[in-house]
Amino acid sequence: MARLDEVARSRLFGYGSVLLIQAKVLWGIWQYRDLSAGDTSNYFVGASTWADHRLLDPLFSPLYTVFWGSLEWVFTDTYAVTIAHRVVIVFAVTTLVLAVLRRLLSPAIAWAIAVWWAILPLNYDTLNEVHLFSLLPILVAALVALRYSGPRMRAAVFGILLGALVLQRNEILVAAIAWLAVCNAYEWWARRHARRQGESPTPIPRILKPLGVATAAVILLTALTLSRSRSDLTAGEWVDRAQYKQDLALCQHYAVGYQQRHRADPTLGWLDCGSFMRRDFGSSQPSFFEALASNPSAMGGHFRWNATLFPYALELALFDRTSGSEYHNPDYVPATTGSWIALVGFLVVLGFVAFGLRLLWLRRRWWWKEWVGARSWGWVLLGCSAFLGIWVALATHPRPAYLFPLDFALFAVIGMCAMAVAARWPRLRRLRAAIPVAALLLVLLIPSHYERGYANPLSGTGRGAADMVSRLQPYREAIRGEGTILLGPHSFEACNYLVPEDPCEGAHVGLLDPTGGSTRTWLDRNHVDLIYEDETTLVDPTSRLALGRLQRDGWRRVAPSDLGSAGWLLLERR
Repeated sequence: MARLDEVARSRLFGYGSVLLIQAKVLWGIWQYRDLSAGDTSNYFVGASTWADHRLLDPLFSPLYTVFWGSLEWVFTDTYAVTIAHRVVIVFAVTTLVLAVLRRLLSPAIAWAIAVWWAILPLNYDTLNEVHLFSLLPILVAALVALRYSGPRMRAAVFGILLGALVLQRNEILVAAIAWLAVCNAYEWWARRHARRQGESPTPIPRILKPLGVATAAVILLTALTLSRSRSDLTAGEWVDRAQYKQDLALCQHYAVGYQQRHRADPTLGWLDCGSFMRRDFGSSQPSFFEALASNPSAMGGHFRWNATLFPYALELALFDRTSGSEYHNPDYVPATTGSWIALVGFLVVLGFVAFGLRLLWLRRRWWWKEWVGARSWGWVLLGCSAFLGIWVALATHPRPAYLFPLDFALFAVIGMCAMAVAARWPRLRRLRAAIPVAALLLVLLIPSHYERGYANPLSGTGRGAADMVSRLQPYREAIRGEGTILLGPHSFEACNYLVPEDPCEGAHVGLLDPTGGSTRTWLDRNHVDLIYEDETTLVDPTSRLALGRLQRDGWRRVAPSDLGSAGWLLLERR
């Protein structure tokens, strides 16, 4: 028992076992995971620009695109580098999660919480990798706050948050401001306390100098990033472009949320959010404060709906399922809804946290002296991260992928409450000896998430996008160009992944005219130049008939030569 207990507390066992468990659930990702859809393909364009020309787009997560683009120097295949960059991010996050937890909590409880984090699909099978990547600066800042002390530590953490704000995610501004406010309040209290004790307070230059150095470093990094920009925009044009990005995000989230709370298809909110904004705010793309001033009632409805979805977002973060109906799914991708397990589990967790916090409060002086005090700045950083998550949840949308900093803070609080319970009943510590056995059983028995029947977050089963990119690779020259419109089941992603240096445009329409008119006229009206169809559409007799008619009307089959054996088709307008 003593030997098992010693193993459970060791670093080698902790990191090794957690990463093995993470590897087990990721096993087979290269076989079943499709190319990431949506915004990720846009980031691939930026990553390829960095890989080929060392140029950046400063407004779209340049730190992330540098990381992904640098991997392209190692992996030349589009699919391989996309899967590799996801796997690297997942392992990096899991490693840092355990590192932070081991400094905040006892080794055994840190291990248990890290395993919980590692096996939740929401944390490694998220739709867009950029959101999980954005958690890395928060975790690094937490490690700095937990390992060092004094004004230099606080300045370094502020510099990390400020740098992440500039290079990765704009919303981190909320956490940076909260951290700076807490640091200022602490310095004011410390100076006042020193005077009361008859001591000399820390000189102000000694406090401000590290902060100035950190800020100067971030400014220098920002200037370096702008110097590698792939555009020659003026400062004013950069500001306008940044404002447009923020306003578009509000437009889309408001419209989709409006559709959700009225139980309508949210697709229209993504495609035509401006019509909702014009109706409610008089402008197709107002800023946050313009919308708030123009129609406080409409924005209030937006905030209330987000607050309604917030508990369900926490359920998803904890159990990868929610007790709400399909109309109360906080995510933009399908999730398991109507789960009584999620409801019971969430209530149990709430009760456990309330009980644990009560135990901590009853012995607050002892806990502060023996444990929390030495780790207080780490908890402050997590508090700022939680504040960031709450702001994003209410002001934007409580999508779990947006709330990773808040989710991690919640896991840490659960772990701290577990420590309080273990301290109240010391016999529970005997369970530590079972941890190596539990780790072995998990490695052996836990199933991989990526198995036959696996469904991608948006596109379902199969690797349609990856197959499309692979099949069309020899025809890149015919596809490239902004004026070239490609119609197909994954045309948006294919354009970005195939020709990132000069992407085509994915058509927003289907093959057939919804009014029943001529297919050729319908495609002419929508300026479609190329048509790609795969197994999912070629099995439809109506589609096959329309494709055959198009070839008789002048459309040329580019590939393959034998449709029957290939199962896919590429047509080109003559």
